[in-house]
Amino acid sequence: MLVLTGCQGRLENAQVRTRAEIEAAMHDYAAALVKSPAAAAAFYAADGELIDGTTSHRGPQGVKDFLEPIWVKVDLAEARMDSESVEMSADGAYQWGTYFQRAALKGQPLKEYRGRFVARWRRGPGGRWLISRMMTNP
Repeated sequence: MLVLTGCQGRLENAQVRTRAEIEAAMHDYAAALVKSPAAAAAFYAADGELIDGTTSHRGPQGVKDFLEPIWVKVDLAEARMDSESVEMSADGAYQWGTYFQRAALKGQPLKEYRGRFVARWRRGPGGRWLISRMMTNP
């Protein structure tokens, strides 16, 4: 019985560590959104996907190409993505949460925007967590 208890404890510790890593990666992703399209796109796996409504943007270059025209028109003063749950799977993790942004068309007053997100993460080269799929609403 002690062996099983020890294994269970190590598994729980690994899950807690993974959850913390995923939450930290999403925090860093939100900061990258404020920094630049290239910085945000670097969080996506080579075959990663950002789903915007019914349109899919694939890979870091596809995500960057989608974000750049928005970046030119919009001032993003703040972005936050808060985790509600992280569910581990055999090949990664699913994260559900809410987002908050303060943004405006250039030259206009800032407004607050809120919504929800779901992201699928998997480990990339060197063990770094990368987004394999993300969708936001609205």
